[in-house]
Amino acid sequence: MQKRIDSIDQLEQKSYDDTQRNNLMTNRVSPRARIRAIGRVCGWLTMALALVTLLTGYGITQYRIVDPLTFGILNKAMAQRWHAYTDVPFLVLMLSHVGIVLWWRMSPSNPKE
Repeated sequence: MQKRIDSIDQLEQKSYDDTQRNNLMTNRVSPRARIRAIGRVCGWLTMALALVTLLTGYGITQYRIVDPLTFGILNKAMAQRWHAYTDVPFLVLMLSHVGIVLWWRMSPSNPKE
């Protein structure tokens, strides 16, 4: 049973207490939200790495165009080296992103957004 509020001061205090309780509850981040944030970061990193892979692949095949556009930073040898180093990180990031998204979508406790 709730107490009866007799004055405006008591009403203001109750409102203040409710606001503080709500602020404490909203400051906590659930583990599901953290995992989803990790999935989003993996997705953005995958997209950036895909663009780098495309650029370096184009730099291997069309090095006469890419070399002047990148002011000599991405010559044919550098493009070949970077292109060879991006395959494993790309696969790891992509698979982790896809795994997290599938887990999120198929989870029964997924709140509707």
